Amino acid sequence: MTGLRKTIVGCLEYSSPEQLSQEGYTEKIDSWSLGIMTYELLFGKSPFESEIKKMAMSGESKGELSEVSFPAAPLIRPDTRQFILNLLDKDPEKRMDMD
Repeated sequence: MTGLRKTIVGCLEYSSPEQLSQEGYTEKIDSWSLGIMTYELLFGKSPFESEIKKMAMSGESKGELSEVSFPAAPLIRPDTRQFILNLLDKDPEKRMDMD
């Protein structure tokens, strides 16, 4: 893929896997950030909060993020859960876009 950007932008907690691994990225990072914000609005914390903190403390930015898990409360609708999962797909090619 051509035209990939490689600059570091935004807050670490909103950084997509391709940003963290410094592979280069497209506008799909915006979808990832929307997924993080949606999760935070519903549950009051980032889905990868502890992992991102460990990466920041160790200086290691190439760690693999775990799968998204959802707290038992508050209950969310299945389509809301799927919306978040579609935005937080680790593969940018499969990740939901803004269209």
